[in-house]
Amino acid sequence: MKRRRILIALGSLLAFAALVWGVAHWIYHAPLLRSETSTFSMADRDADERYIEWCNELTHYITPRLCAYYQLHPERFKPTGQGEEIAIDGFIAFVQADGFWQSPNRCRIRGGTLRDPWGDPIHFVQDLNMDGFIEARGQRRNVFDQAVYEDVGQKVDFLNEHRLGICKDNVKGIKDRPWDSIFVLSYHRAKWRP
Repeated sequence: MKRRRILIALGSLLAFAALVWGVAHWIYHAPLLRSETSTFSMADRDADERYIEWCNELTHYITPRLCAYYQLHPERFKPTGQGEEIAIDGFIAFVQADGFWQSPNRCRIRGGTLRDPWGDPIHFVQDLNMDGFIEARGQRRNVFDQAVYEDVGQKVDFLNEHRLGICKDNVKGIKDRPWDSIFVLSYHRAKWRP
């Protein structure tokens, strides 16, 4: 009798938990905004925020730090033998105290590994053959070479002439844009011509 009551109570608790989870899942994916052409939910908003953090915030944060660390310890940047991926000894300790990793960003350091906004490991890449392309994790991506016009006030601390960058472990979250799994930004100085 006592065992039967425990099983009924446990079953009721599990059913309630499933109901709460189902309602939360529905709310998370329910449209918040609706227009004639699209809908937008909290899940869509989170997906967009993760994508923006990967493409903009993380890339612009990490590129100057890779360059600064390379200036200090070029011997610590080593090819892994897997495409143009590289391993960087001591880099996590170099950036760990930065505010970026303690901010409300989704990128984190967990288990001694830098994690992307989806929680997957971040890999480092370098244009080892200097052909203007990065090949890693089954993807091929061009190096973004951007002009810097110092005569109109644009400045960068590092040009990234060694073409260092980051790569996602997989295409989770960017399945419809797999080419965005690799980001390498380099710069060249230019003059503004009105």
